[in-house]
Amino acid sequence: MEGNEQMKLRWRKEGLKILVAALVLSLMGIIGLKFSTGSWQVFSWIVTAAGLLMTVVIMAFFRDPERYSGAAPEMILSPADGQVTVVEEVNENRHFCGPARRVAIFMHIGNVHVQRMPVEGRLLWMKHIPGRFLPAMDNNAWCENEQRWFAFRRRSGKFALVQIAGLIARRTMSWIQEGCEYRRGERLGMIAFGSEIDIYLPLSASITVRPGERVYGGRTVIGEWN
Repeated sequence: MEGNEQMKLRWRKEGLKILVAALVLSLMGIIGLKFSTGSWQVFSWIVTAAGLLMTVVIMAFFRDPERYSGAAPEMILSPADGQVTVVEEVNENRHFCGPARRVAIFMHIGNVHVQRMPVEGRLLWMKHIPGRFLPAMDNNAWCENEQRWFAFRRRSGKFALVQIAGLIARRTMSWIQEGCEYRRGERLGMIAFGSEIDIYLPLSASITVRPGERVYGGRTVIGEWN
């Protein structure tokens, strides 16, 4: 388990169907071990092992730990677990319609995949954008892959979060509604099995992380809202 997570831990219900399927597969393998012989017993061992491995992987992937931060209100928290891959200034045309700071965070399959609010804000709009499913290491993945945009406004500016699908991660999920206010650290969605989350911030925001650093959603400070 990553970082110093709180002991209180829960799992997302979105993984329940997959977990049940893995448990059923394990049960079939165990029954097969009891009544089979020879090559069928070897096959039953394989089925049992595969089912148990799937169970462990699914439970780890859909874990949803509680996260707390004592950072000052103007501090920007990471929206996701993972590794910072990009910190740059870009021209963003969907929400900022001009220059903005982009911070990209790559999530591997072992990370917690729930995304959280980096600062408080009101969700103005969200949009699903169809696209490709390039691997995350491809330089064009962040702009060409399928993604879901969340455009926010807070009292002194605006920011955006983008869930980006990947080669394996092909499902983005959202749990928030347009027009509603959300507090820093609240859960907003998740991406199934890996890929990337980008955050766009005003140029006035100070970024305190660098590419290569590991961050934890809802806990690691990545910048300050000036």
